[in-house]
Amino acid sequence: KKLLFIFPMINKHYKFDYSLLKELVNFSGYIYLTKISVLFNTYIVRFVIAAILGPVALTYYIVPSRLLKGVSGLINRAFSVIFPYFSELNANNNQEKIRAHYLKISKYAITLYFPIYISIIILSKEILSIWMGVEFANKSYLILIYLSIYYLFSTSTIFPSNLSYGMGKS
Repeated sequence: KKLLFIFPMINKHYKFDYSLLKELVNFSGYIYLTKISVLFNTYIVRFVIAAILGPVALTYYIVPSRLLKGVSGLINRAFSVIFPYFSELNANNNQEKIRAHYLKISKYAITLYFPIYISIIILSKEILSIWMGVEFANKSYLILIYLSIYYLFSTSTIFPSNLSYGMGKS
């Protein structure tokens, strides 16, 4: 009763609409899962590392992570231009052109980001030595390698995601 006094516009006989919930989940379930994984990768992992290994150990995770987020961000920006392009193709119902360009652009994407991540994996110790010093590199290069493998697979979802968003299929 107090809520009705504070918010008189609330209908006290509200009935939950499961069909609307199903429609929302079908439309945005993938986006929701993506946002949860970003939250996990950005914050929860840091809290766990700091709680288990201490705040000093967190630095050895954050530095390689920041490097890879920058690389991933550049790749993501490079392929974000396909969103409006595929949106236009979908609006014109040009499915054949979508398929052809999807395969062609996928090859370009792999040709671009695969060597970048493989180079980071191979040169991880050298990259961190130049950037942060030899002592830091010795303690964190394996983390950079593992995160690079993760980002290699994660980056492979950027192009299909932009394609599906452009086609209105989030």
